[in-house]
Amino acid sequence: MALIMFSFLFVPYNLGMMKLQKRSLLRSFKLGCLNLILKRRNVFGKFFCVLILCLSSLIFSLSMLQAQSLTVFAAASLKQPLDKIGREYGAAMKLDLRISYAASSVLARQIEFGAPADVFVSANLDWMKHLQIKNILAEPAQNVALNSLVIAALSGTTPQNNLSLVATDLILRLGSGRLGVPLMDAVPLGLYTKQALTELHLIEPLSTYIVQQDNARSTLMSLLRGEIELAVLYASDVVANPRIISVVAIPSRLHDTVTYTVAPITLAGGNFAHYLTSPKAQAIFVEYGFLPP
Repeated sequence: MALIMFSFLFVPYNLGMMKLQKRSLLRSFKLGCLNLILKRRNVFGKFFCVLILCLSSLIFSLSMLQAQSLTVFAAASLKQPLDKIGREYGAAMKLDLRISYAASSVLARQIEFGAPADVFVSANLDWMKHLQIKNILAEPAQNVALNSLVIAALSGTTPQNNLSLVATDLILRLGSGRLGVPLMDAVPLGLYTKQALTELHLIEPLSTYIVQQDNARSTLMSLLRGEIELAVLYASDVVANPRIISVVAIPSRLHDTVTYTVAPITLAGGNFAHYLTSPKAQAIFVEYGFLPP
């Protein structure tokens, strides 16, 4: 009987199970071990059962601690609102909430190949659909925010505004500088930018001025460091950064709607994914310049 109870320790279980189920299972196991201890007449048998009971408690405690962490993979452009939402949610739920930011395309590929994410927040519908087709999502995706595109410059540079989306005007404003954009064949903001510039027939005349960067965050930081003259950014970036201004808005009709979606990858990620659609989380998105879905 003691051997059977010992082998039970090594049966794997799903870490996404409810805490209540874990505690119930642990209580049942402890009662079984205590019953064995009372029935054992020899000292060695009782000692062995006590040892099994202690080991089981330790293993279950470690699993509970592991379940208290949550890993979120999110589009780089969401860093500011998600940092705030994550801090508040983690404190309220007593969770170690970790958020990894990168381009949605990079994160989706990492998840597809087994990266340990509990939640995915994407700035591109196609990459979320890609994971859905692969049957990786634990639940269907939900819309959490919208955004728009602008061409931005550092505050204090001249001219401040009144820039038009015409090649000659843009080239005059750029001078010897560069127009920063995220990767136009991979990164969501880059894809939206390419659609808009193609519609405006600006790809060819601006080809020698465009410098492509890893993701939306990289383009923003490059502008803040003064490495580029202008940058195509999300409107939310301008709202959240007083050092930059929008010099011209890019009409939304020129590109696909900028929609952010969220989906849990594991059962453990479900609560946080749903929380992002709550009024409290939505208010934080709006605070940082995003639009409600």
